[in-house]
Amino acid sequence: MTYPDVMLGPWQTPSASGVAPVQLEATIRYHRELRANDEVEVSCAFEWSSRKTFRLRQEYHKLDGTRVAELVGVAGMLDLNTRKLVPDPRERLRALATSPELFA
Repeated sequence: MTYPDVMLGPWQTPSASGVAPVQLEATIRYHRELRANDEVEVSCAFEWSSRKTFRLRQEYHKLDGTRVAELVGVAGMLDLNTRKLVPDPRERLRALATSPELFA
C-alpha cells in the first residue's frame, strides 16, 4: 500500500477533486547502510504553518530501532485549474482523506 492509498484513499484521479499534492523540496539524509531484504519502519509527521506549504518529516528505522535515513520535504496542494497552491492545504487534505484525524 502506498502513501496516498493509506491517507487519501485511492488517488487514481486527483483531477476529480480539482487538487493534487505537489512536492516542492526534499532533503534526504542517509545515516546507515541498508542491504537487500532489510525491513524498515517509516514514521510520517506533518508540520503545518499558516502558509500555503507544509513540511513533511519521515524517519526510516530498521526493526532493531537503528535510524537509517530521514526525509524532510516541503509540499502543498495544487489547484489544478488555477495552477496555484491552495491557501489551506491541511483543510483540503482533511476533506479528501479517508482518515482525516491524521491531519489534526
